[in-house]
Amino acid sequence: MAEDDESLRVMLGELKNPDARIREPALEAVRQCGRREAIPVLEAFAAQAPDSVEAVALKETADFLALPSVSEMRDRLRPERAIQEAP
Repeated sequence: MAEDDESLRVMLGELKNPDARIREPALEAVRQCGRREAIPVLEAFAAQAPDSVEAVALKETADFLALPSVSEMRDRLRPERAIQEAP
């Protein structure tokens, strides 16, 4: 887990890189890692983004990470199915 934490820290750090060619893949890497711990950082960076396009990309990534996983949705729906299937 420490490696994952360090990787996330590095990816988030690269979002401050002055070169957009570094920031863009770093943002995609953050999205792919799926770690919700990144959401507050992404939102803070979005508020300080150099342009509106980048701000939107940061906010969209934060919103994506906030989505429930498939297993979370399954767990949410499971009690409803039991009620619907009851005689």
